[in-house]
Formats: sequence, C-alpha cells, structure tokens
Amino acid sequence: MAYTDMAMVSAQVPGIATSKGGAQAFVHRLVMKTVFDVLENQARSSLLPDAVISTIFGQLSVTITYEPLQCQKITNIIMANWSKTMWQGVMNRAVRMLASGPFRSHFFSAVTTVGGN
Repeated sequence: MAYTDMAMVSAQVPGIATSKGGAQAFVHRLVMKTVFDVLENQARSSLLPDAVISTIFGQLSVTITYEPLQCQKITNIIMANWSKTMWQGVMNRAVRMLASGPFRSHFFSAVTTVGGN
C-alpha cells in the first residue's frame, strides 16, 4: 500500500491513502480480516463452539511492521489505473510463484484479495 500528500497523485489514483497512518491502518485491517476469516474457517471445520472461537479471537493479537511507500508522482498512469481484475491476476501469479519457488517448503498458503472500485 502506498500513500501520497500530492493532490495530482490523488487525482490520478483516487483510492490511494492520503497519509502514512492511513495506509498502515488499511493494511492492518486487511491482515486482521484475513487472519480472523482463516481462523474462523478452521475453527468451524473443527466444530469448535462459538464460545471457544470468541475466546480465541479475544486473545488474538497481530503485530504488523509495515512501512508504506510514499508516492510523489505517477510515472505509469496505465498501471495506476489497472482494473481490480488485472491486479487480482497479478496477485494470483505472485501466490503461485511463492508456492512453487525456492520458499515453497515454508509456504503453507495465501489468499489475496484486491479491494477498491
């Protein structure tokens, strides 16, 4: 995730965060939602009661260390305006490459979702 304080960049990429904190909060929400979704699916498939799932969620703490990129100008407006479908394809290829690359023995799974318009 990137952010900008430049009006021209915001005009070219309407969904970009306007502050570092905003970009970090967006990434944190994405990661937390994904972690909770995966844990809930695993818990439900293990037939855990709702009370146990709720207790697990109440004890869950995720620390994310992420430095967003600060964007001062757009040099590739075509890529900046790619559709969700295009970006989802790129992310899917990245997941496949991780699963089959040199780190495959340490790679369990990943889910990528491209948000926005």
